[in-house]
Amino acid sequence: MLAMLAGIATIAVGLWFPARAAVSCGGTGPADPMLALSTFQMARSPGDLADVLACPERLAMLNTMNRGDLFAFIPAYGAFMLLGIAALAQGRWRQWAISATVLALVADIVETTTQLWIGASWKVLSPAMLPLLALGSGLKFIGIAAAMAALGFTMLRKGWLLALLGGVMVAGALASLRIFQAPGQGSTGLTAALLALFAALPVSAWTRNTRIISARSRGSKRSPGV
Repeated sequence: MLAMLAGIATIAVGLWFPARAAVSCGGTGPADPMLALSTFQMARSPGDLADVLACPERLAMLNTMNRGDLFAFIPAYGAFMLLGIAALAQGRWRQWAISATVLALVADIVETTTQLWIGASWKVLSPAMLPLLALGSGLKFIGIAAAMAALGFTMLRKGWLLALLGGVMVAGALASLRIFQAPGQGSTGLTAALLALFAALPVSAWTRNTRIISARSRGSKRSPGV
């Protein structure tokens, strides 16, 4: 139940991001809010930053989105993934998935606080800013992909429906790594993996309850009558 609530919170906050109004800076950089945020996350040079932070209006939008990320989205998806993994995974796969999620969360905090640092002092860059941004964003996406893939693998032996959802998690996790090819790439894969996790929670609970009821029914039939 807690994992489902965290999943609903993750979806709700996730829908807030693309609801921002597009900000065009005279044709420089992406106007779409989600693409702008992804481009900011994957910026690796002062020129990349100059393109995405091309006007004060877009900088203000990205600062708002990063504050929402730090104080709402990271806690929501972090709780969702950790609770979901605890509910669905077992053994070493669970340990690997939890470890990868913790790595991703720490990296995401580094990434997002670095973006806010850049946003607060734009055009007066510290030498540490871009390396920290690259470290945070890189480890975040790798950690999330590793966690979702590990969780997906542990579900491949759990009946056809959970195995199907596990396969979607694995495929989505691998597809999410396309972010390293270009900003905005891979978001569909990551969304599919997280939605598969959300769907797997009630399916797993239903399957478990069905097995319990079936076991009790068989036990009652074997009991001697009065």
